[in-house]
Amino acid sequence: MSHTRWYDPILEHPVARGVAGSLAAAGAAGLLMTATPAEAQDLVTPYGAGGVLIGYQWGAEDNAGNGLLWGVEGRGGVMLADQFGGPAMAANAVGRFSFVNLDPQLHFGGQIGGGFGMVFGVFDVTLGHRWGPHGGFSMPLGFELQVHAASTFVRLDPLLWQGAVGGGVSWMPREMLVGFAVPGRPLHAEEGHAALPAVTRLDEERPPDDVDPELAAVLATEWAHRAQGEWASVPAFLQLADQLARVAAPASLVRRAREAAADEARHAIATARASMVYGGAPLTLGAVSPHTRRPAEGLDALRRLAAESWVDGCLGEGKAAAAVARESQLAPHAAQRAMQLTIARDEARHAELAWDVLAWTVAAGGDDVRHAVDALRDASPSERTSGLDGGLDLRSHGLLSEPEHAGLASALRERAASRLAAVLG
Repeated sequence: MSHTRWYDPILEHPVARGVAGSLAAAGAAGLLMTATPAEAQDLVTPYGAGGVLIGYQWGAEDNAGNGLLWGVEGRGGVMLADQFGGPAMAANAVGRFSFVNLDPQLHFGGQIGGGFGMVFGVFDVTLGHRWGPHGGFSMPLGFELQVHAASTFVRLDPLLWQGAVGGGVSWMPREMLVGFAVPGRPLHAEEGHAALPAVTRLDEERPPDDVDPELAAVLATEWAHRAQGEWASVPAFLQLADQLARVAAPASLVRRAREAAADEARHAIATARASMVYGGAPLTLGAVSPHTRRPAEGLDALRRLAAESWVDGCLGEGKAAAAVARESQLAPHAAQRAMQLTIARDEARHAELAWDVLAWTVAAGGDDVRHAVDALRDASPSERTSGLDGGLDLRSHGLLSEPEHAGLASALRERAASRLAAVLG
């Protein structure tokens, strides 16, 4: 004896099979695009969200099937954005289980769209079935405007001749800023990394009136941590320039390392100012010494330059450039957005310096340098724990969540690995 399953009305409909095949092909193409190494400026970040929706659906001939639309939905996909903060694109799968009054309906499909910052517009097509006297196979076509966690939508179903309007609220998984690359280039001591410079508040903190005091304190602390990292990067690049000069590297590499030190000084000032905006009090950064480690000589110097260029520069600064650029899309104010875009461009240029130093050391040192770098192929750049409270709304103030940092790091590592293979030959 055969039994009718709840999804048979969807699978048995000829239009459903055709559209489902098209969606499957589009999804496979999307997976191939995501898996293929993209150009350096294209950053792919996975994300997911769940939420509730409410609205009104109409179109039944006798009006008896019209009424309140309510339910839940979930989505997951990828975001593709330029690393310098330009407009972003998003593609994701979506599923909805909802009711019109008390008649259930279930839909699955996809969305594609684009936007800037926290504002996105997406088109979606879903396949499903509405149960009840006014139901049947359904294929709603819609447009949704998403502003951070809130959204509004309009959908039209050409098969059931029904329409719906409404809105919703969605939640991403709990966001925590746990660990991420120290901004800039870490300063090396004889053993490990030198301590970050001290930060001292010169007055009692007075947070701005339009920001919750607890949130303001967290933001002030985070920007102060970033200022510490940027300030320590100044002698780190002077250290690099000195080491390059000791091994007779091309003058252009030495000059670019010194220019990077000047960039990092500007970054330290800018991020310290951001900390003062949220803290409401001036601060001072302690001194750091540019002579924390003696330069190496000969082949040891080439191996050191190559290893640190790969880990600290190609991976660390490359990921930092991508993260700050993405954060600029979330920045709540034009001044912060401009600051973060400038830092992102500078960090991207510093990462390119690291690639050029790496290429030169491989050419100068041969197999000894190749083997030293190859042994660090899977190494990770320096990480730190911020201790920020994941329950606060940090993303709307231009700070990425830990999963977003992890996604950027993974995408950048894949591209860097392909480029490293080419450099090592």
